[in-house]
Amino acid sequence: MKSFFNVKSWRGRSLRSRVALATVVVAGLALAVPGASTAATKASKKPLIVWIDTSRIPYEQAYMKANPHANIKWVIYNGNENGTGVLQSKFALWNRIGWPSVAPDVMFDSQNYDAVQLGTAPYNDLLNLAKYVPASVLKGYAGHSMSACTTPSGQIVCLRNDTAADVLWVDQGLYTKFFGKAPVPTTWAGIVADGQMLKKSHPD
Repeated sequence: MKSFFNVKSWRGRSLRSRVALATVVVAGLALAVPGASTAATKASKKPLIVWIDTSRIPYEQAYMKANPHANIKWVIYNGNENGTGVLQSKFALWNRIGWPSVAPDVMFDSQNYDAVQLGTAPYNDLLNLAKYVPASVLKGYAGHSMSACTTPSGQIVCLRNDTAADVLWVDQGLYTKFFGKAPVPTTWAGIVADGQMLKKSHPD
């Protein structure tokens, strides 16, 4: 699982400014208005600092190609399991001595446990996204897929952002044998429903 999370301790900026800047970035992605900002404006404001692992470099390049005026500083970090201890050490140090200007505003991470660990004691460094992400978006995640992004107290500290697609191959002959002319399902819910039906009609 790969996740996105918003770092709460945002270099002294207020919660309102954090959310406002994040909203501007999202709007730029959705609207992609050309010429919405100028190079001078970009240089005069602090950039949004986004940490990504190496697997996301193509996405960063594609985003900047589509949004050349986006004021974002991309930082490549070790986002695999070997980097987890280093990441936690950095957060622990920053909580003691203060957050540097290079600290991330947003992170993309490949480890399930990083988000909840950094979003709970003794860190408590991640923004609770529950107030800012529409309920309709959260409900769109299947089953318990958001459990790794939810703290014991119910805070949503990250969003799943999987980049690895699963491909299922269907034996059309067998499918027709068991389900007749029914169309092959295109959603996980449909696949589960077919499995339950097959189990019920062929318990052995």
